[in-house]
Amino acid sequence: VAAVLLSLVGVRAFTEPFAPKGLGLSTKAERWNGRHAMFGWVCIIATGYCQKHGLFPEPDKLLEVGQWGTLAELTPRVSTISYERAVVLVGHVHALVVSLCAAFCPLPFQD
Repeated sequence: VAAVLLSLVGVRAFTEPFAPKGLGLSTKAERWNGRHAMFGWVCIIATGYCQKHGLFPEPDKLLEVGQWGTLAELTPRVSTISYERAVVLVGHVHALVVSLCAAFCPLPFQD
């Protein structure tokens, strides 16, 4: 019982300063968690679709370290990532930047 009460006190102490900002246990945080989960499913399905239909250019070819630098390295000086993995990485980085823009510079119509 004491552990449960201590946990509730900790949650309340965290919720009061952070909930207005959309962090912690709030409906806004749950909404954003759901959006990120749905985006993950969209990425998984889109990647599978692109693999099935051959939409990745030369998916098995490895990136060249001389051209791409350390971004291409999977294990330093041993192996590099494939074109397919690089395309998915760039897509995820793009989504991360859009997500950061939505979080830090929201438009008036966004929640």
